[in-house]
Amino acid sequence: MKGHDGGPENAMTERQGRRFTTREASPDEVGPVLKRYVAVAPLVLPYFTAAADDPPAAFAAEADRHPVFELTMLDRP
Repeated sequence: MKGHDGGPENAMTERQGRRFTTREASPDEVGPVLKRYVAVAPLVLPYFTAAADDPPAAFAAEADRHPVFELTMLDRP
């Protein structure tokens, strides 16, 4: 499977000795996350076509321009 950018769906990265996998969120997951993002960081709202009070589906429609990733820690300290 390929991720949003054509790379692997689950990439592994290491940061400060901890390993993580990444997974691009589905459009259904993206809507609520992006809606919350503009609520806590309103300075980013001009980069969205959705208005702050639009439903999550309006934000999900913009998933191709605002990808969201889930990070999962593989090994806990």
